[in-house]
Amino acid sequence: RDRLDGALSAIRMLPGIVAAVGTQTEVLMDSGIRSGQDILKARALGALGVMIGRAYIYGLCAMGEAGVTKSPELLAREMDLTMALSGNRDIAHVHRHLLLLHVHCCRAKLHVKQRLGHAGAPRRAPVRRPGALRGHPT
Repeated sequence: RDRLDGALSAIRMLPGIVAAVGTQTEVLMDSGIRSGQDILKARALGALGVMIGRAYIYGLCAMGEAGVTKSPELLAREMDLTMALSGNRDIAHVHRHLLLLHVHCCRAKLHVKQRLGHAGAPRRAPVRRPGALRGHPT
């Protein structure tokens, strides 16, 4: 585990994997699925489906055999609620545009470009004279 602390998460790698395999194979997400929102995110990023082994284990630990049955029901309800809140009724219409992930990445890139300026060097903050801060003439 210590060796993977700096590794990218599976959900961050998913779009690249989907793009790399194209239509050659179906991609299933089998890491980090803990909620209905996670299922929707994986689907939006190109996974055809997800594996939910962890949910079954959590259900088993919490409620025994009844929890194993209950856990997929809870995930389905969370996914339905998330879809409704995003304005979707059909899982086939869930795509990347629903996620804010790429918007934040674009804003971060824009911020970096603004800070670097056109020449690639960081812009310097304007120099202010002490009198100018208090409204005094300089």
